[in-house]
Amino acid sequence: MVRARSDADTLIAMSHSARPGSGEHELLIDYRSPDGERVHAVRSTLIASSIATLKELGYYDRYLELLPPEHHERILLTLAPEWLPIAIGEAHYRACDGVGLSDAELEKLGEVVSVRIMGTFLGTLVRTSGQNLGATPWVPLAKYDLLWSRVMQGGRCTVERVGPKDVVIKSYGNPLFETRYFRIAYHGVVRGALGMFSSRIMGRTVRMPDAPDAVITSISWV
Repeated sequence: MVRARSDADTLIAMSHSARPGSGEHELLIDYRSPDGERVHAVRSTLIASSIATLKELGYYDRYLELLPPEHHERILLTLAPEWLPIAIGEAHYRACDGVGLSDAELEKLGEVVSVRIMGTFLGTLVRTSGQNLGATPWVPLAKYDLLWSRVMQGGRCTVERVGPKDVVIKSYGNPLFETRYFRIAYHGVVRGALGMFSSRIMGRTVRMPDAPDAVITSISWV
């Protein structure tokens, strides 16, 4: 039986389609966390920003109904930034899944979260790169490993240039990708970060074949 070609298969093929030496294909980042190949902790600021956006959209009460009571104190009363066990993150995003937001709402939510938690850091990247007037999405993409490690402990990510304004990002070992909410919002986070450097960002994020804890993201810009 022949397996149908999936969206992920298409994106993977695209990441290997450029001719070697053409200058269009380049592995920019191959980050393997020193904390292991599987994400085991998530930054509390990521979850706090998600909750703040749910409040703004009017979904907070529904979220509270879905969040198991045993997680309320750790998730809702965390004030100082800290690393939370991945099980806490999974409980949060499973509750978020139940809220039932549309794909468009989740992408927008991710973009807002991205600006909240990455805005200052990305601004610093631009200043230190010396490209204040001509900064492009390649500036944050070249530091994607730092962006990942600011919010996740563990896991792996790669960034591949596949064209002049085209990139494929592969993200591995994150059980949060098993929730629809996080998977789509993650795409919004990437779009939000790169959108600070371009007027129009296009792309999609899909699951890796046979790997529920991994996704592949294609991004292009103009």
